Amino acid sequence: MRHLRKAMPWLLGILAATLLFSALLAFANLQYIGSDDTPILRSFMGYEGGEPATFHLYLHTALAWLLWGLAKLFPGVAWFSILQLTFLWFSQAVVVKSLAQLSRRRGIGVWPGALAGVLFLVGFTVYVTARVSYTTTSALLGAAAVAQLASVDFTAARGRAVTGPVIGSALLLLAAYSLRQISVLPPLCFWLLLFAGKLLTAHGPGKRPWRLARPAMLGALAAALLFGLFAGVRALDIRLNRAEEFLRWQNERIKLLDYTDYDSTTTPETLAALGWSENEFTLFTYWYFMDDNISTAALETLNTQQTADDAGLTTGDRLRATGDTVLASLRDNPALRQALWAALAMAAAALCAAAYRRERDPWGPLCILCAVLGGALLTAYLGYTGRLPMRALASVLFPMAAYLFASVFAPGLPPRQNEAPAAQTVHPAVAPAIKPLTETSGDPPAAPAGNPSAAASDDPPATRAGDPPAAPANAPLPTPPAAPQAARVWLIPLALGVAVALWMTVAAVTTTAVALRPTLNVMGEDALTSADETLTDLDAYAAQHPETLFITDLSLVSDHRLFPDTSQGVPGNVMFWGGYPARSPSWYRMLAQYGITELNAGIFLRDNVRVASTDPEPWPSLMAYVAEYGGDTVDWEYDDSVGYVNFFRLYP
Repeated sequence: MRHLRKAMPWLLGILAATLLFSALLAFANLQYIGSDDTPILRSFMGYEGGEPATFHLYLHTALAWLLWGLAKLFPGVAWFSILQLTFLWFSQAVVVKSLAQLSRRRGIGVWPGALAGVLFLVGFTVYVTARVSYTTTSALLGAAAVAQLASVDFTAARGRAVTGPVIGSALLLLAAYSLRQISVLPPLCFWLLLFAGKLLTAHGPGKRPWRLARPAMLGALAAALLFGLFAGVRALDIRLNRAEEFLRWQNERIKLLDYTDYDSTTTPETLAALGWSENEFTLFTYWYFMDDNISTAALETLNTQQTADDAGLTTGDRLRATGDTVLASLRDNPALRQALWAALAMAAAALCAAAYRRERDPWGPLCILCAVLGGALLTAYLGYTGRLPMRALASVLFPMAAYLFASVFAPGLPPRQNEAPAAQTVHPAVAPAIKPLTETSGDPPAAPAGNPSAAASDDPPATRAGDPPAAPANAPLPTPPAAPQAARVWLIPLALGVAVALWMTVAAVTTTAVALRPTLNVMGEDALTSADETLTDLDAYAAQHPETLFITDLSLVSDHRLFPDTSQGVPGNVMFWGGYPARSPSWYRMLAQYGITELNAGIFLRDNVRVASTDPEPWPSLMAYVAEYGGDTVDWEYDDSVGYVNFFRLYP
C-alpha cells in the first residue's frame, strides 16, 4: 500500500493524459496547424533529396541527430510527429502528477491537486494537442518543468529527494529548448522565479539554515551545466556546418517577413537598388527565395528602409500599437483568453488561501504577484515586436498558468521551532488533534538534526515516539483559536476564485470544441483532410518519377499531416519554392542532385523540372519573372495531373 500511495500522483497523471488523448483521438482529427512543422517532419524523414537532415534552423543538434538516427533505423516513420505527441502526453502527465503531489503535501490528499491538474489540461492543452505545433509543444514542456519544480520539497530530509526532481524539471526545460531554442525563454523566467521563491521560503533568518539548501543548489548547478553544454554543442554544430551565413540570412528574413509591412511599403527606389524587378518582388512576397540575388545583403537593405520608415514613430505610438496587438491576439484566441482568466482566478484563490492560513512569510504571495506581472510584461514585450500569434502567446501563458495553479497548493513557511502554541488553554492530550488548525503550513516541521528519519516517516503522527498520548474519551472538544475563526472570511473569495476558474475552464473547452469542428469546402468535404489527400497524391506521383524535380507554389504549401503516407516510398524530389526551409544544407543538397548549383529563374526552364500547383495555369508573376530571364518567347504547357494537382513544363 505504501508503494501504491507513493505512485498515486504518477498514476493519476498518466491516467488523465491518456484519457485526454483517447478522447481527442476518438472525436477530433489530430493534425499540424500552420505550415511550420511539416517542413521539419519532411526534412528528417528524407523528403529533401532522399536523406534525413542532420541540421535544422530551429531544432537543437541533439534532437536533430536523434531524429536522423531513428530515420536511418526505421525509414518512412514520422518520428518527429511521434516525438511531439510523446512530449505532449508526458507534459500533461507531469502537470497532473505535480499538482497531486503538492496537494498531498498540503495535507488534503491527492485528489484536489489532480482535479486542478485536469482543469489545466482541459483549459490549456486540448487545442494544442489536437492542432500540433512544435512551438506550443515546447511551451507545454516548459509548463511541465515549472509544475515539476513546484512539486519539489526543498525541506526534504534527504538531499537526493531535492536534487533529482530539480534536475528532472531542468530536463523538461532542455526538451523545450531542443524543440525551439527561443521558446524556452518565458518558461525559464518562471522557473527561475519559482526556484528563488521556494529557496527564500524555506531558508533564511528564522528558517532553515542556508547550508541545508545545498541539494537545491546542486540541482540548479546541474541545470546550468546542462544548458551550457547544450548551448556549446549547438554553437559547435553551427560552425561545423558552416551555417553562420545561413543563420544571418534567416534572421534578416524573419525580421522582414514576420515583423514589417514590407509588401506594401517597399519603394521602387529600394527595388532598383537591389536589382529586383516588380515580378520578382511579387513572388518574394509569396515566399519565393530561389534566386541568388535574394541575399542577406538584399534583405538587410529592405530592413533598413523599414527601420527608416518607423523612425518617426513616437513612444506613445509604439505603446498604443503594443496594446492593440495584445488585445487583438486575445480576441482572436477566445479559448486561450478564457483559460487565462481561469489561471488568474486560481492566483486569486492562492492569495486568499495564504491569507486564510495566516502564512507569516511574504515570499509566496509576493512571487504569485510577480508571476502575474511577469506574464503581463512578457506578453507586452511580444506585442511590442508587432506580432503575437497564438503560439507565441502560449509560450508565456502556459508556464505562467502552471505556476499559478501550483501556487494554490504550495506549502508556506513551516512554524518556528520555538513558537508558542496557538491555543494555550487546550488540554495537552488533544493538542495533536487541533495541530492542523493552528499551524500556518500543512507541512510537518523539519526533522531534528540528529534524527533525519523522523521527517521521512510515513507512519501516522500518533505512533511516533515523543507524541502525547491519545485524548481520553471524556476530554473536552478542542476549541479553535480566535485567529483561524476570523481568518475564515477568506474562504468566501477563495471559493469564488475556484468557481470562476471552473466556469472559465468550461467556457474554454466549449470554445475549443467549436474550433475543432471540421471546416467544409465547397464540395462538402473536410477542407483540411481534402488538402492532405491532395498532397498525398502529389507525393505518390513524385515517387513514381524520381528523375524529375517538382517545385510547388503557394497553393501546396499547407500540409497538416502528422503521418504522411509512405507506402510508395519517401519521395526526395518535391520542394516548395521558398519558405523558411530554404537555403539550408539539405535544401541545397537536394537541388544539387538535379544539377542545380545556381539560383535564378533559369531553374524553371530545365527539362527535369516541373511546376506543381492546384491552379489551372502557372502564376502570371512567375511567367513574367522567367520571361525576364529567358526572353519573351517563354511559354508553358500542361504536362500531367493527379487529383487536384496540375504539372506544368516551362520552356523557352
